[in-house]
Amino acid sequence: MKRIYTILAAVIIVTANVFAQSPEKMSYQAVIRDASGTLVTTQVGMKLSVLKGDDASSASEEYAETLTPTPNSNGLVSAEFGGQTGWDDIDWTTGKFFIKTETDVDNDGTYDVEGVSQLLSVPYALHAKTAEIITGDINETDPVFDASIASAITKTDTAKWNNKLDTEVDGSITNELQTLSVSNDTIYLSNGGFVKMPVQQEKTYAVGDTALGGVVFYVNANGTHGLVIAKTDQAYDGTSGSLVDYNTAIQLCSDTSRFDEQGKQFFDWRLPTLNEIRILSSHYNNTGENDLLDRLGLPNNSGDEGWYWSDDIFITTDVSGFNDQAQVRRYSSEINTNGMEEDCEGIEYMMNVRCVRSF
Repeated sequence: MKRIYTILAAVIIVTANVFAQSPEKMSYQAVIRDASGTLVTTQVGMKLSVLKGDDASSASEEYAETLTPTPNSNGLVSAEFGGQTGWDDIDWTTGKFFIKTETDVDNDGTYDVEGVSQLLSVPYALHAKTAEIITGDINETDPVFDASIASAITKTDTAKWNNKLDTEVDGSITNELQTLSVSNDTIYLSNGGFVKMPVQQEKTYAVGDTALGGVVFYVNANGTHGLVIAKTDQAYDGTSGSLVDYNTAIQLCSDTSRFDEQGKQFFDWRLPTLNEIRILSSHYNNTGENDLLDRLGLPNNSGDEGWYWSDDIFITTDVSGFNDQAQVRRYSSEINTNGMEEDCEGIEYMMNVRCVRSF
């Protein structure tokens, strides 16, 4: 009866010198015991094969080698295989690989034990040897690298790095350090020297300028601050239905979507005061030439369409003519050929809206 032998364990390790040419080899280790569990310490025959395929049952033999190792006193067989004819013909780049071990325990030409296991990392390690044959320049195709400032570094640039300053030329490591101080528009260095900062000129405006979200209708003496009026009414469109009450007028000024593209950039539009409307009315010259009111499309007659909400208030105790719901009344104003007129109505009264802002 044939005796049964067992192999306790096996380890496959790739041994390769990355600075040398092929052949690379694999290390194989196994502990061999006979059927009774006794360690085998006499010479055995072994056949190690590399198989390639989708699974162990259908894989074909790519390489085979026979060995006659002698286990040590612990039954451990240590052997290296590979590097012989056919080894370099294995294409490790594709497919699954398996190691098949056959052991002739009596060393009589009959293999008593057989096993197959998949190689998981060895093919990748052996495929790395292709780096030995790469010559010349490598074209970088990594898009992340191409977007980096490092992609512009040349061989000349790297050579200049060797010329960096390793020692202090003048013997002092502190004489370049200076204290900065500022006086008015000048920066001074403690060891001498100064830098004069350029004067920033504040932008100025004039009445009639189209700027800052609308048209400038008032500036101070320096032209640096003033008032801007929106280019169009926020409610009036030629029909009485577009007139609004006072509360709605305030809401319209806070709705930037009702302004032109330049006006939408600002969020501080508001109703004008009576005094600001009085300033605006002063620009009416009744000549049709450079008339600011004509440019703005503001009515200059005394009809109802010429009345606008202002933000001035007064409180009355005489409610005759008004309903009982509002004792706080708002002034409105009219711009016409005679200048500005003032009047008052209840907050529910319907009038035009033209918003202004300060700068």
